[in-house]
Amino acid sequence: MAPNGISVPERKFKDVRIRLSVRLNQIIFPIDGFELIDAFRRGGYILLTSPPPLRPLARGAMLEFRGPIAQKGENIIDGNSDRGFLGVEGPSYESAIRGFNELKELIKGNFGIDFDEGARFYEIIAKFDVDTVKNPLEAVSRVFGDNGLMATIDNILEQETSIFSLRFTPKGRIPNQEEWFDITIEPDLIKPTTTYAILLIYRGADRSKVEKFGEGLESKILRLIDEIERIS
Repeated sequence: MAPNGISVPERKFKDVRIRLSVRLNQIIFPIDGFELIDAFRRGGYILLTSPPPLRPLARGAMLEFRGPIAQKGENIIDGNSDRGFLGVEGPSYESAIRGFNELKELIKGNFGIDFDEGARFYEIIAKFDVDTVKNPLEAVSRVFGDNGLMATIDNILEQETSIFSLRFTPKGRIPNQEEWFDITIEPDLIKPTTTYAILLIYRGADRSKVEKFGEGLESKILRLIDEIERIS
C-alpha cells in the first residue's frame, strides 16, 4: 500500500514519454550540426538524420538542425539550433536522465561546452496516461463543487455543464519565463471513465531543482490524483 492508502495496482502509468532538455545561453548556437552528427556516430549512437554530402564552401557555414538527431537504446536525442535546445526523450525519467548525462559528457568531451556553465535553463516535458479504479470524468467534474459558478455557466450555455480539465501553473508568473511549470490533468478522450491524460512542463535554471522534480514526478502526480478523487 502507498502512504496515502491507495494500493499500487489501482494506479498504472502507461504510454510514458519524458523529455529532459537544456537551453544553452549563447546567442549563436555554438555547435555545428556536421560536427555534432559526427560525434554521435563516433559515440555509438544510431543516426536519425544525415548531413549533406559536402560542407558548403562559404566560410563559417554551419549545419543547422531541428528535431530528432540520434538514438541510443530507448532514448531519442533531439535538438534545435535556432532555439538553442538539446534534449533527450525516453520512456521514463530514469532513462531520460541517464541519456541526458551521457549527452552532457559527449558535448563536453567533443566541444568543450559544460551544460552547468552554459545553460540558461533546463526543462522537463512529460506526457503519459494513468489508469485508475475511479471515474476520472466524474472526479474532475466535481472538483469545484457547488460554488454557484457552474450554475451561472449552465444558464449562459443553456445546458448543464461540467469541468473537464484541470490545469495548474505557478501563481502570478508569466509562461515565457525561465521558472515555470504547467500541469494538465484531464480524463483521457478515448477512455474518460478509466484513465487520466497527463501533460506536464517543468522549467528552471537550477539543474538540481529540475532533476529533483523529475525524480519525484510520478509521486507528485499520484498525490494530485488522490486529492482530486478525495474531493469527489
